[in-house]
Amino acid sequence: MNPFTIESQQTVLVEGLTGPDGATQMYITTGFIQLQGGQQNATLEFSGLIEPTLTAGQFRRGIVTASPATLAVWQMGMPPVGSTQNVSARWAVNAADADWDDESGKIQLQFEVQASGDPLLYTVVERLSFQVMIFATP
Repeated sequence: MNPFTIESQQTVLVEGLTGPDGATQMYITTGFIQLQGGQQNATLEFSGLIEPTLTAGQFRRGIVTASPATLAVWQMGMPPVGSTQNVSARWAVNAADADWDDESGKIQLQFEVQASGDPLLYTVVERLSFQVMIFATP
């Protein structure tokens, strides 16, 4: 699993709600993360920790969404003279998960990111934007 670096994040705490499994608090965190160890035309997994720090009894559920925020694509070579070249590239966030990390007490985010393209293209996802909703009890 590859690490990521948090570029920016903002967290808001909402209290007094009725959430899943008796949760009465919701932390909403939005931000950007820089992916490290990206490889061209690959499917990779990334993992990292964010605040808040909670106990096992406080954490109820985590919901995360993510989308590619910065993409890179460039041509690495030229096709033979006279041949046609199809130019296409694809980026995707295939999976996103938020769960409580029992070692640190923080929220562990995990993402599976895919970049693919024609053989002569270099395609990679460099940054993700994300939003996490953490349901907890006080």
